[in-house]
Amino acid sequence: MSSRDILNYALALSVVTITVLVAWILVYIIRLFRQVEKVVSETTAAVQKLTSVLDFVKEKISGAAALIPLVIKGVEKIVEMVKTRKEHRDTAATETKTKTKKGA
Repeated sequence: MSSRDILNYALALSVVTITVLVAWILVYIIRLFRQVEKVVSETTAAVQKLTSVLDFVKEKISGAAALIPLVIKGVEKIVEMVKTRKEHRDTAATETKTKTKKGA
C-alpha cells in the first residue's frame, strides 16, 4: 500500500464524514423550519381570532352608540313627564289646600 492509496482512503473517509454531517445539519434545519411554520400558523390563527373578536366588539359598540341618542331622548321625555305630573300634583294639592282653607 502506497502513500497515495492512504491519501485516497483518507479523502474518501473525509468526504463521507462531511456528507453525513451536512445531511444531519439539513435534517435539523428542516425540523427548525417545520417548527417555525407551525408557530407562524398558530400565531396567524390567534391573530385571526383576535381580529374577529375585535370586529364583533366594534359592531356591538357602534350599534350601542347608535342607540345612545334614542335613549337620551327617551330619558328626557320621561323626566319631562315626571316634571309635568309633579307640577300638576303640586298645583292640585295647593288648590285643595286653598279650597279647604276657604271652606273652613
